[in-house]
Amino acid sequence: QSPPSPPLAPVVACSPEEVTVVGRVCCESEGKLNAQSIFLEGSRTRSNACRARLDVSECAEYALFPGQAVAVTGINAFGHTLAARRVLPGILPSAFAEPSPLSSSPAINLFVASGPFTTTDDLSYAPLSEALSVAEKRAASALLLLGPFVDETHPAVAAADISMSHEELFEKHVIGKIVSFVEEKLSNGGESPHVILMPSIKDAHHHPVFPQTAMSAGALPEHVRPYIHLVANPATVSVGGVRVASCSLDVLMLLGGQELASKPKPGGARPDRMSRLASHVLKQRLYVPLFPAPSDERALLPVDVVSNLNFGSLQSLPDILVLPSELAPFAKVVEGGVLCLNPGRLTRKQAGGNYGLVCVHPAEKGTVDGVASRTCVEIVRI
Repeated sequence: QSPPSPPLAPVVACSPEEVTVVGRVCCESEGKLNAQSIFLEGSRTRSNACRARLDVSECAEYALFPGQAVAVTGINAFGHTLAARRVLPGILPSAFAEPSPLSSSPAINLFVASGPFTTTDDLSYAPLSEALSVAEKRAASALLLLGPFVDETHPAVAAADISMSHEELFEKHVIGKIVSFVEEKLSNGGESPHVILMPSIKDAHHHPVFPQTAMSAGALPEHVRPYIHLVANPATVSVGGVRVASCSLDVLMLLGGQELASKPKPGGARPDRMSRLASHVLKQRLYVPLFPAPSDERALLPVDVVSNLNFGSLQSLPDILVLPSELAPFAKVVEGGVLCLNPGRLTRKQAGGNYGLVCVHPAEKGTVDGVASRTCVEIVRI
């Protein structure tokens, strides 16, 4: 249990006693944070948006990045430098009150894959066909497919060496395969799994600014329309009562490149960096909590700051958080009992990649176990 916090004070208020200051972490100049360039910017209401240098040399544990909203306990003797003793990195959102499936319900099998969905040497989308085949064999209840679907970095797309528009490519090779998959399941007299498609800012056929609206799939046949769901990026969906929050942007890589963390104590346990990065998303209640967005001329990150605050936030604690990344695939239980999954990429240039299979077993009657405790995750190479 954390000790009681000292009283709140403005960022630049002089005090020989310990105070608690709430503000946003920012960097003194352009570039990455370091121990000498950390500033804390207070709110307009309490601190008139003033800034004070943040000295973390006496702070035992911290993990900071630009744009992070934190509460800091420390001493600001002269009004311009806050000597931090403790950093509180945020509060988890409240859990969503929705009953879990009972033991009489079947297990939920969720297939998760992140694009690109075709290799760089052709546009046949054979890996997508293979993914749909695997989902059928594993009796998936739902498929969560995250873009890019028409990858702007694909050699043929980047060179405009294709015989159709980007929209036609998406309709023919992605939507066409998914419609055929659903129709085949329905024609056999069974129920088709639901297919959820989320765009990426790398999709050449869609609006490239984060957060993104849902893609358009033209006129879907009436009988398959209930089974194909086009969602925004990011989005939270409910699969059999299990809340799955996802974002196709490589948030883990972005946070990892901007984070400044304290070194582990000598002889102490090595911190789990992936879990910590995922927890930033939950505690900041934003899929992209970085501000300003990283600016790199080689890979610009187009983020609409106002829309990000309105549509890129986490309103409640999900059961499963899907954050696909170029980093090594993993499945971990992070703070709040949330299962975080990085399924990796379905393809890597001319080779196959990975996908994830999530099986959520129903809760026993009378139990209040979290979803993570009754979930099995497989990360499989295609």
